[in-house]
Amino acid sequence: MSKVKVGIIGASSIIRNHLDVISSIEWIEEVGITSRTRKKTKHVVREYGITVCSDDVKSLIEEACPDLLMLLVSADQIFSVARKVMLFVVLVFIEKSPRISLQETRI
Repeated sequence: MSKVKVGIIGASSIIRNHLDVISSIEWIEEVGITSRTRKKTKHVVREYGITVCSDDVKSLIEEACPDLLMLLVSADQIFSVARKVMLFVVLVFIEKSPRISLQETRI
């Protein structure tokens, strides 16, 4: 069975919880990460041996070719980032509710 390649968006403190779990699953491979905070991203890359550290989602998808994206950004960023990610043909796991306001649910 080939591995499911996972790309990660976000490098908040919760990411280590997710990476600890998915790195223990033999059929999952963490292939890349992007975040607004480059310094945090570089720490995660070194700690977990992730091969691609991208500046944006488009680069992450082009360089790492993930089968799935994990959207692990803060609640106030979920809607705007999810909206951008949905433009790409890739499965997306959204950790939090993809909206904060009632108006956002109507867009």
